[in-house]
Amino acid sequence: PGVYMTSHAAARALVTSGDATSDSFYLFYGFCGWDPNQLQSEVETGSWYVASTDPKTLWNDLAVMRDDSYDTRFAGVEMWEH
Repeated sequence: PGVYMTSHAAARALVTSGDATSDSFYLFYGFCGWDPNQLQSEVETGSWYVASTDPKTLWNDLAVMRDDSYDTRFAGVEMWEH
């Protein structure tokens, strides 16, 4: 068995269907924040890639990821390919 990311709704569906138990999952919780100008500095040093897109593309891809049948192991991959 591998390690995968999933949504709460998908995890519940797996438990309900008998394909997993509640002990099959870990919950990770955290916080990430930036000091003033830290993100800009990280972009300038190449820690992040900046890409342009249009809002319609982002909203369409986010809407697809909200579908309960979406495989969250690949969340965001198609968006970045666009």
